[in-house]
Amino acid sequence: MTKAASSTATLTSLQKMQTTTTTAIPTMSAPSTKTPGLLRISAPHYCAGAEVIDGIVSGNVAPIIRYMRGWRIERVRSYCRQRQWQLLECGVDLADHHQKFAGEKNF
Repeated sequence: MTKAASSTATLTSLQKMQTTTTTAIPTMSAPSTKTPGLLRISAPHYCAGAEVIDGIVSGNVAPIIRYMRGWRIERVRSYCRQRQWQLLECGVDLADHHQKFAGEKNF
């Protein structure tokens, strides 16, 4: 390669760098203001946890139950009942629970 060809190639790359248009970074949505609920599934051969946001298994999910990601909490409850697994929920659907039992004295 000659010196003239080399400087032309360098000049072309510099020109490309200078003419590159900047792309705007898309605005990100705000994080959810709802705190996720948690569930723990205790089966005979494992114990695993997952986050539940808006009644759907999402967020952090243990690898052994990652197939449940995207499931509604009702489906998880039914599945655990069928398998006779123990399901412990914390803060999953407290608003719904409150509406169902608001008339009871001990609530």
